[in-house]
Amino acid sequence: MNNPEEINTVTFKHGYIFIIKDGDNEIMAHCSALSGMEEIYYNDDIISKKRSLRITSPHTFKIKDHNYTVIFKVTNIWRGRVTCTVEKDGELIGSEEKSFYKGSNLKIFGILFLLLALGVIVGYSFGYLIEALLK
Repeated sequence: MNNPEEINTVTFKHGYIFIIKDGDNEIMAHCSALSGMEEIYYNDDIISKKRSLRITSPHTFKIKDHNYTVIFKVTNIWRGRVTCTVEKDGELIGSEEKSFYKGSNLKIFGILFLLLALGVIVGYSFGYLIEALLK
């Protein structure tokens, strides 16, 4: 995933990729937009891996006598906005936020209304069909 476009863009295929520098070291945090799988890499070595569907998900690990904490936090579920913060020995060394959807709020509510209307139509049709079959 060394392609800068893949790293800077959030997609269903590649998920969210955050890169935080700690001096000469690099911490890459990846979380899937679909499965909730989260992976933390320290200089290309996988350090932590778990599946989480929570709003806030911390990962803690120790490297070279330093305690690190990487926290994924969903800050806006409608836009798919996720913040990744990295702390070293309790001090913030980096934070980055990425969003899956960057359009206007009007589009989001338009899509939600369309999905709601479609759900009502399908539900009504299914109920009518069941009623007709049971008569």
